[in-house]
Amino acid sequence: MRKLLTLLIILLLVGCYTTMPVHTMSDSQLQHEYLEKSSELASEESQLQIQRQSKDFQEGMTSSLIYTISELRERLTALRIEMSKRGLYAP
Repeated sequence: MRKLLTLLIILLLVGCYTTMPVHTMSDSQLQHEYLEKSSELASEESQLQIQRQSKDFQEGMTSSLIYTISELRERLTALRIEMSKRGLYAP
């Protein structure tokens, strides 16, 4: 369990440093990543709900899911703002 959590944290950190700044992305890249991250967020939120309902509620896994969801929401917000500036997204 500890190895899995460590691996997950490393992957999250690598992901944070390999994402492109939104202002340098093309319109199609913005739209593609927005759809991709929206899908990932829905999946992670679904997993979190399942974890919370299961009897073997594991605090470590749940906290890592919450962190992942938080990171995805931040990235989606940045993407939405940039898309709004370019007229590609209207809330």
